[in-house]
Amino acid sequence: MPRIVTPLARIDHDEVATNPKLFGSVARGTAHPGSDIDILIEMDPADGNLLMRASGLMEETRELFGRDDIDVFPVQLLKRPISASAIEDAVAL
Repeated sequence: MPRIVTPLARIDHDEVATNPKLFGSVARGTAHPGSDIDILIEMDPADGNLLMRASGLMEETRELFGRDDIDVFPVQLLKRPISASAIEDAVAL
């Protein structure tokens, strides 16, 4: 997992997003070669449009890893029951 943690440590220190966590099949240990990588983050809603900021962060993360199958989700925008499942699966990085 160090290949994931090292670039995400940079994201956590950008103060755009905090507390990055893996969730989904990668976090559960059920990922297969075609699985995407799902990352849950916390963002301050007072700093502006969460969706736009998360989209920019997702593009930056994809560039860091050289992959286009990475999805970044602010915990504030997840809806139930997905949010409950994501939080339950989440593994802190």
